Amino acid sequence: MPPPLLSIVTPSLNQGKYIGQCLESVAAEMASPIAREHGVEHIVMDGGSTDETVGLLEKATHLTHWQSAPDGGQSAAINRGLLDHATGRYATWINADDWFEPGALGPMLKRLASDDAPDVLVGRCRFVEGDRTIFSPKPPEPIDMANLLRLRTKWFAGELIVQPEAFFSREFFQSIGGLNEANHFTMDHELWLKLLEAGARFEAIDHPVACMRVHDQQKTADNRRIVESLIRFGRPFLDRHASEIRNAEVARKEIAGLERKLVLSEPVSRRLKVPWAGVESIESPGSAVDNAPMEFHLSPLRAVLDGVPKGVGLLRRGYRTNMLGIVPLADVPVELTPVIEPPFEAVVFWQSLSTKRDPEAALRDAIAGLSRGGLVIAAAEMAPCEQGLQRYVQGLAGLIDQQLSQDHDWLIDGAAMPWVESMRDATPEDDARWAASYPHPFGVDIEALMARAGLDRIASMRYGGMSWHPLTPFAAIENVPGREEDAWCCGVWRKP
Repeated sequence: MPPPLLSIVTPSLNQGKYIGQCLESVAAEMASPIAREHGVEHIVMDGGSTDETVGLLEKATHLTHWQSAPDGGQSAAINRGLLDHATGRYATWINADDWFEPGALGPMLKRLASDDAPDVLVGRCRFVEGDRTIFSPKPPEPIDMANLLRLRTKWFAGELIVQPEAFFSREFFQSIGGLNEANHFTMDHELWLKLLEAGARFEAIDHPVACMRVHDQQKTADNRRIVESLIRFGRPFLDRHASEIRNAEVARKEIAGLERKLVLSEPVSRRLKVPWAGVESIESPGSAVDNAPMEFHLSPLRAVLDGVPKGVGLLRRGYRTNMLGIVPLADVPVELTPVIEPPFEAVVFWQSLSTKRDPEAALRDAIAGLSRGGLVIAAAEMAPCEQGLQRYVQGLAGLIDQQLSQDHDWLIDGAAMPWVESMRDATPEDDARWAASYPHPFGVDIEALMARAGLDRIASMRYGGMSWHPLTPFAAIENVPGREEDAWCCGVWRKP
């Protein structure tokens, strides 16, 4: 019996949640009349899964070969499958979390069996998230180095080859040494370039072959690593063949643009992680400098003061006041006279409780000289916001990584680029000095703090959002998780 026309390899590691669908889709295609006529084999190279994968493999009677043992990663597993175990004239691989479309193999096998079959036949693959198709790319026209190296305007713009849609000559694959086992993210892109370099003839047909599952655990979800890998393993081809590649300078400029964004994004991404990197252990040099304009804090404070019931006898005369923080006296709608010595009739905290190492002690010391019936006014103080801040910062970091591969030169948005550019040479030491002004980056529960001090609440409110938090650099980014969660607190309390 002649060797099969097509060998399919599936690399796997702890994909028991998905591999069942993959196995079933391949088995269904292998059972079709045309697959039986020409011969198709399926090989699974599992890296030693500890989930239900092995049990599923044991039940998969269509498999020609499978094994489960530690390996050198995905590229190494594919190589072992195709170079050591496969016997087909053509080959492909389909990952354990992907699957073949119904009827995928028919037209592909028919074309590969013809006398003038290409060395690489490319169909179509769609990206599926849940039950939705979210992306339907197409191969570039023509499939050549020029288009494969146009990363911004071709590859990331939807003109690309998605690995399970491409069936390639196994002889050619062997002649170029298979996949680069040092490439763990874009081994398929490098393979197409290696095949082109070796003279392989590519052909594309408009036929649905496979579905690629989109989920947050897949390697392709790490856009930064994908961009870095495409540049690292793609540039040598551009350097070797620049004189032969049409529009080589366009490809070079596109790669340079991606590299620039990688460089600019690194210190920004690093700084976004600072609030969770031991900030509270850094000695604070003093009060923080808020990134929100004064009016941002005055409006809610005025609203709180205006809402104080007139019948309680408050806010009707001037107050001898203990000031903590830089209070904009001219703009606060209460007559406050700063004094140093007690007794005090009012204590005002302006962005000072949330920037002190011990807010309990700061409050206790400040109200020690406060008269009975005296007021405590807190304004511009960070409210408890760790969860909201973390969601927002993670959203910003994710947005930055998404923008790396887009065909423009900005990160986050154009308005934020001056800040991004200013961060270009920032060091971790710069981050630590910058963060030292915020020993309480997640805020202080002012209402609870006042209650524990025995103060009676008159009126208070939370306001603002994470986009104005002093530890985030961008104030106008829409549709980022956590953006609208309150970040500040202001209010009025009275000493009984």
